Amino acid sequence: MKFSRLIKESRLFWPREISISDGELIGEGRGTFPTLLSTWDRVEKLQDRVNEWHEIMSYAIFCGFHKQAIEKLTSGAMPVVTFDEIDFKYVGLKVIEHLSQVYPSWPKSMRHQFVHDIHS
Repeated sequence: MKFSRLIKESRLFWPREISISDGELIGEGRGTFPTLLSTWDRVEKLQDRVNEWHEIMSYAIFCGFHKQAIEKLTSGAMPVVTFDEIDFKYVGLKVIEHLSQVYPSWPKSMRHQFVHDIHS
């Protein structure tokens, strides 16, 4: 499965932007974002039904949004995170990290099928 394809398909499930105005930093590099979390809950229910790849991808994209939210809240930037500004290099690392862990639902063959075709 190509990473670029997963991004393209995942874009259909996520909104273009998510408000983080209700966010709060709770320590170095950590924060809580209720709207982002509730959005992820809704997306996860839909995206998980597609296949295991999308199940992994919904979590990885949430991580990308969360990273962006912490950066924006820390810098005082606009209280909105956008799909187009996600650090997909980071998201790709989260996918690889997930595939490297031992879960009964993630067959080892998936690790060999994953093609990380986006590197910037």
